[in-house]
Amino acid sequence: MKQISQEEFEQYVEAIIRGDMSRTQVVKELQTEARTLNNRIHELILTNPELHRRYVEKHPYKPRDRKDLDAMQLAIEILTEGKTILQIAEEHQTGTRTIQRRINSLNNSKSLLEKRVYDLCKEIGKNNSKRDGKIPEELARKIQQLLDEIEAEKLIGCRGIETNVNEKRTQLLELERRYHELCLTMSRGEAAKVLGYTQGRINKLLNELYRIEIERTATTQGRDFRQGLKAEVDGINGEKQEIELVEGEAQKEEERE
Repeated sequence: MKQISQEEFEQYVEAIIRGDMSRTQVVKELQTEARTLNNRIHELILTNPELHRRYVEKHPYKPRDRKDLDAMQLAIEILTEGKTILQIAEEHQTGTRTIQRRINSLNNSKSLLEKRVYDLCKEIGKNNSKRDGKIPEELARKIQQLLDEIEAEKLIGCRGIETNVNEKRTQLLELERRYHELCLTMSRGEAAKVLGYTQGRINKLLNELYRIEIERTATTQGRDFRQGLKAEVDGINGEKQEIELVEGEAQKEEERE
């Protein structure tokens, strides 16, 4: 966007409200994109709420349904990467209000865990507004604790995977296959984003798969060992019973004689 002062920008917004200029004309004048212009206009709610109110009355916001924007996944990006609403909106090529609505929906969830995610996102937002770029130790601790709980309930990446280990393994194997297939033509970070995850989340899910595989192998080997041992013992017991039977028959013969 062309570098102009806040006052000059507000004059452009006034021109749009009066009808002196169209948004398309302003986009061209400021050498920017419609999405960037909309985002900056919506930021007026913080700096000039009255101007923002008059703009919205003149040009009501018509949200476009974005079914690809998952509220929990967006919240995880905020919690794990410290992203702002504006950064996420730019990455997903949508408006900040769309992202904010998705995050706000967590507050209306029946899940207490999702409500806590919403509360932490609000805390991070307040912290980011200080612009010091540092997350307090206590807030960082709460974030990690919540992420651990989410991971335990499989609300990240594996939502919908039941606790049944075999079913979980099947779905994680499919995730691994698709991820490695994408990595043949793009970077790992890009592949993770295509699948709807962050790189860190993909790593955790694959580590979960490897843990399941290791435990499965160990269990199988242990079972095979126990079955083999049982077969040997059964064989020994069988031979012992046969010997006892032969000795018993011999003893009966001696008694008859």
